[in-house]
Amino acid sequence: MASPAVVFRNSIFLCAVLSVAKALSIQAHPDRDLAAALHALRLATYRDANHKPEMAVAVTDFHALCGFATTQELKEVLRTVPEVQELVGKEESRKLLSVKGQDGGIGVRSYLKSAFTKLITARSLTTKEQLVLSLEKQYPGDVGVLAAFFLNFVKLNPGEALYVGANEPHAYLSGECIECMATSDNVKHL
Repeated sequence: MASPAVVFRNSIFLCAVLSVAKALSIQAHPDRDLAAALHALRLATYRDANHKPEMAVAVTDFHALCGFATTQELKEVLRTVPEVQELVGKEESRKLLSVKGQDGGIGVRSYLKSAFTKLITARSLTTKEQLVLSLEKQYPGDVGVLAAFFLNFVKLNPGEALYVGANEPHAYLSGECIECMATSDNVKHL
């Protein structure tokens, strides 16, 4: 059954009601420019050139991961969870741990991107690496559960909303929401 469409300023948006009982995969949707470029390069994966902004409006208590955690929070994870530091690597850990002050600019973002890429592309978990127990129970042996250390945990009350910007990693974890999004098949599962 097709989702209802809403037209706003010559754009069509889809609305869907989601009931998230099991955490969904981490994904990021491209902005307009990146969507067009990816569509031209990999038509089979990126079936259209449209961007895919989205917003989730909570119907019940709703939990999600969205965007990256603060530099301070990531530093604490790197200091206290050796398994994450091992997966990220000494060089990326050193770069993130050396950041001064708050979240900084482009340099911090590049360090974060490099560290997150290493984490998300690691192949397997050891017994010690089974840290995020609630996610690990849903996805046994999946290194992606450690991504929760890198992302913001968001709790919405009914009626509150979460806007997911272009290229923003996110995963819906539990609860019901109405999701509004642009019409696009462009989804990058991380």
